[in-house]
Amino acid sequence: MCKEQVMKYGLIILFALVSVTSIAQTDSSKWALSCHYNSGFAYRNLVIANDNLSPLKESLDEIEKRKFAQGVQFGLSRKITEKLSWSTGLGYQQFGHQMDSLDGVTLIKQTLGFIQIPLSIRYQFLGESKISPYVSGGMQYGFLISDRLQYKLTSANRLFEERNTGQWNKNLLSAQAAVGIHFHVYPKNILCVGLVGQYGINTVTKSELQRHVYGWGIQMGWSMGL
Repeated sequence: MCKEQVMKYGLIILFALVSVTSIAQTDSSKWALSCHYNSGFAYRNLVIANDNLSPLKESLDEIEKRKFAQGVQFGLSRKITEKLSWSTGLGYQQFGHQMDSLDGVTLIKQTLGFIQIPLSIRYQFLGESKISPYVSGGMQYGFLISDRLQYKLTSANRLFEERNTGQWNKNLLSAQAAVGIHFHVYPKNILCVGLVGQYGINTVTKSELQRHVYGWGIQMGWSMGL
């Protein structure tokens, strides 16, 4: 069984476990709606299928750099215990890379945009305290909705833009982790500030040069109990 299949079945099992647990805890569970925004950097990890691609990998590692990326996520969460909860939702996240110049082309930026469905578990260390640190981890399924390649030619003083969805995989399975602090501002209202990171488990390219995209940054959000 390949790694992607293992992670896919693991995600299904995790969803089943938290669903059963939440149903069993109906009397003490609480629902909440949330909205999060993250801003940071995106990059990629290159994996080659054979040694013949080593020169290409080394060349790309030298010229490609991380780029600014951002995302937004709307979530629905439910408490399992006072400190433990699970959440899901819908979001949008950017990945990609950039280059300064290449063969008469400058300011090259490759941006990939994914619609994502997350499923994660969160642990609050101090429960209902006014200020409570938290950690969370889980998986996200993403579907590619946009790919944008922007660049400038040295012979033309304007920005060009291209799309080439044929070279990209539409589906992305990624792992996510976050750490931060919850501030209980009002009853049932929480301000969340933290750091979040995400790593693509499967490659986003269809070639033998595999790109595993990832990103990290600062996350801010608001949660409101129902």
